[in-house]
Amino acid sequence: MSKEERDKNQKLFLDDDVEIMVATNAFGMGINKSNIRYVIHANIPADLESYYQEAGRAGRDGGPAEAILIYNEKDRDIQRYLMEKEAEGKKDKNYLNKRLKNFNKMLEYTELKTCYREYILKYFGEKMIRNYCGYCENCKKEKNIKDFSLEAKKIISGVGRAKESLGISTLANMLMGKADTKMLNKGLDKISTFGIMREDKQEWIESFINYMISEKYLVQSAGSFPVLKLGKKYKDILNGNIKVIRKEDEKIDFDYYENNLFKELNSLRKEISKKENIAPYIIFSDMTLIEMAEKKPRNRWDMLKIKGIGNQKFKSYGEKFLERINNYCMEERV
Repeated sequence: MSKEERDKNQKLFLDDDVEIMVATNAFGMGINKSNIRYVIHANIPADLESYYQEAGRAGRDGGPAEAILIYNEKDRDIQRYLMEKEAEGKKDKNYLNKRLKNFNKMLEYTELKTCYREYILKYFGEKMIRNYCGYCENCKKEKNIKDFSLEAKKIISGVGRAKESLGISTLANMLMGKADTKMLNKGLDKISTFGIMREDKQEWIESFINYMISEKYLVQSAGSFPVLKLGKKYKDILNGNIKVIRKEDEKIDFDYYENNLFKELNSLRKEISKKENIAPYIIFSDMTLIEMAEKKPRNRWDMLKIKGIGNQKFKSYGEKFLERINNYCMEERV
């Protein structure tokens, strides 16, 4: 890719015109953007220093973010091979040992069963730290174990009441109580399990059904239109002899990005950023827009109470955003 193409794509990313940027480590480190929600490593870094800096690109506006590391044994072997090749031209005989020692610390980090944050802080010399951050994957494991036996019983009952005739999506719709034409024609709205999971999201129900298939609680038939059958252990679940214990799905809550007022404010921010040829986050951060959308300030004093808005910011942009908020509230009768 030419420099012009790289610069063009980087600007699109910085201006929020594209949401995903695939980049080398070096190029990624040069991206200065505050509202990055995910950093995904597609291979393993050579040391914790590199990983810490690269993962630190995410969530710099104070909002929720995830750092995800994906690697396998082949990636590990490639890193070691590259280190060995690099060491061949070095005068320092301990160079390779130092690199491998640092790399082993990185590998050790990936296999942790304790707090990831604690390990990194100790690695960098911090002493007065607690061993539970409450946010990393390992800290969340214990507190997010949940008994889903009731949900499993509802799904099993749904399969049985429908006489083992439904596919995954139709079953989920029936459990949610979606009275569409297909549902009415089959008379599924008349059975007792219709709507018994209306509080759950369809995506979650379908995901949980797939989990039950993987655990052999349910069986999916073959063919072009597979339907769900009851597995061998379904009676044990209904009788309470088997508990369906599972880790609760971990998701960052990005629902605020679907807020209609947030979309209006984000659109205005893009208009201003293009006009002034600056990155959107320089005008207001995502977190500031989210707070605006939640609190709906109607005047200067209310606006100045929002984090990230001072007198100078208000002088530059405040009136425009107030106008957009007031118009939205009038139209929606908020």
